[in-house]
Amino acid sequence: RDRPAPPFAFSLSLLIWGAGLLRIFAPAFAQADACVDYSLLFHPDLGEWRTYLGHLLYPLEPGFVRGFFTSALLLVEGYTLEHELGSLHFASIFLGLQLASAAVVLHFRLVPCVIGIESALVATALVMHRVNPKVHTDGLDKGLRVPFAIEPRWHVWALQSILLLSAGNFPRALVIHAAALAMGGLLALRDPEVWLFALRGLKARSFGLGASLHSALLLFALFFAPLSAAAQGGGGGPPALAGVG
Repeated sequence: RDRPAPPFAFSLSLLIWGAGLLRIFAPAFAQADACVDYSLLFHPDLGEWRTYLGHLLYPLEPGFVRGFFTSALLLVEGYTLEHELGSLHFASIFLGLQLASAAVVLHFRLVPCVIGIESALVATALVMHRVNPKVHTDGLDKGLRVPFAIEPRWHVWALQSILLLSAGNFPRALVIHAAALAMGGLLALRDPEVWLFALRGLKARSFGLGASLHSALLLFALFFAPLSAAAQGGGGGPPALAGVG
């Protein structure tokens, strides 16, 4: 209750919804080009600043429901991770991961252009999982208190899964999310404590049936889903998945 609104995440969320209202009431604004392609990213042009700004404010896919979940994910990360790291640090990580994820998908020609902040939200989820900010309910009414600290990182993964599974163009969303997870993972792996924690985990328990099952499900998600997604249509997937099915 006493936690202040996160300046960066809250302001960005307001700008996104403001841009959405402008697209409804100002048709000229709705037709503006806000997709950053290969040339704009790797050969910056300050004259196209509206495109650079607009690509952060336009959604990956249209729809109020998807916009709601995107804003919810942004605010959850803001109220928890931004509160933990500070607004400047959080904004630098968020925008840096947005740039890195865009560079990957555009360099390998996985998508024709980049729009929306979903890649930054997905990549930041890995950083949030590593930091693991907690929310305590001591300041809430007695009927809302719980005897344990809430870990919002699990709520972030749930919202991210909804965004991916509800995508109209699933192959494109899958490629964008996968590249973002790779960039967020690289940033998280820079922390030596992550490697030490993983080694302690391997020593503490054997690689039994549970770990084998989880590994099989991971391989299924990484290989079967991309190969079968293009056969489902969805407006044409990325060039890397075109014709695969």
